[in-house]
Amino acid sequence: MARVKKIRTRVAIVVAVAVLALFGSLQDVDDQLTDHWLALLLTPWLLIVTGPVVLAVLIRCAPADRRRAMRSALRTPLRQLAWFISTLLLVPALVVAVSVADPSQLGGTVGAGLSIACVAAELWAVFLFLFASGAVVQTGFGTAAVHPAAPALLTCILVWELAAVGGLPAGPPVIAYMLLIGGPSTVTAITWWEIHRLRSRYTVTLRSGPNPLRPETAPAMSWRAAVSQPRQ
Repeated sequence: MARVKKIRTRVAIVVAVAVLALFGSLQDVDDQLTDHWLALLLTPWLLIVTGPVVLAVLIRCAPADRRRAMRSALRTPLRQLAWFISTLLLVPALVVAVSVADPSQLGGTVGAGLSIACVAAELWAVFLFLFASGAVVQTGFGTAAVHPAAPALLTCILVWELAAVGGLPAGPPVIAYMLLIGGPSTVTAITWWEIHRLRSRYTVTLRSGPNPLRPETAPAMSWRAAVSQPRQ
């Protein structure tokens, strides 16, 4: 399964580069890079909005004797959400702290050193947030603890949401629409395959909830597939 996802991601990159080379301009290349970063920043918030709905449906469809355990497992995604929000708040907190302290007023070597240290701390906080964004998208905020199929379902929903907000890629209209729909369609097919494997190998279905005897069967979430959708 992991190999299939890697192949799919590589093919998407090759196709995107080929379309840009044949039909795109420098502006299209710049738009492609911008869309990728915007998708990386937007995806965690789409997860925060979509995740509770998906988890609520999965818990509601599960047998009554498993719902309590699934609700208890919500502590894992809630804990990861709290860490993510903390990394987000750290950036403006450092900016405000530096503005209030204003180490440049000290002057001399000490003031310059403190100013450089503050800038380095702010950059570190920004990169920490970007890393946290990729991490929470890859794990789906740890939703596999609630249901093994949750990360795959969230990936499938996210790629369609990103395709809806991302707009058409470069190229003739026919090719652009094929790329716009083709990317999410392949992710949907892989998601269906993952869920089928969970059912056939581990007797885990969407309605039955997680198999209490095989809790390690959750498929990994493909964040690269999710963030590559807007302009494939």
